[in-house]
Amino acid sequence: MSDGNGSGRSDLKYDRVCESNRSEFERLLASLFPVHYPNSFAKDVIKADGPFEAFLVTRGLEKSPCGCLTWRKIDKNGIAELLNFGVLVLRRELGIGSQMLEWFLTKLKQGHEGHLKAVQLQVQSDNETAIKFYSKRGFAIEGEVANYYKRLKCPNAKLMRYEFQ
Repeated sequence: MSDGNGSGRSDLKYDRVCESNRSEFERLLASLFPVHYPNSFAKDVIKADGPFEAFLVTRGLEKSPCGCLTWRKIDKNGIAELLNFGVLVLRRELGIGSQMLEWFLTKLKQGHEGHLKAVQLQVQSDNETAIKFYSKRGFAIEGEVANYYKRLKCPNAKLMRYEFQ
């Protein structure tokens, strides 16, 4: 199921993760992120009434997704949590990540005016590229979470937050 591109300026297509594209989603998770996601994660993501939303992102006429993003839906305090966000290495520095983040923030705002307060995420503390990417786009470092990541060389995470106006 395609969700369109939101802004009309982008050649990106956003497809909600479902059973028919689940294997592509799992492949991207394995290739983009240093953490291991259990099989139950993808199953939970595709539940229609579950707490998550996830999309595969395809660029232009390409057949295979070049990125993905998953978030936990807005909680009672008006906070959504971006759980993963990534673009394949060979597709980076093309503006895809910026377009994806803009689409994500716009999608969150739609229908949640007055209730949505912020988006938060965790970034591995030594991932300077990601920290700069989010900081440049209005996210602020709120603190550090010790031992957030298991079995990684750098287990600590920066907690980052984007406040809606």
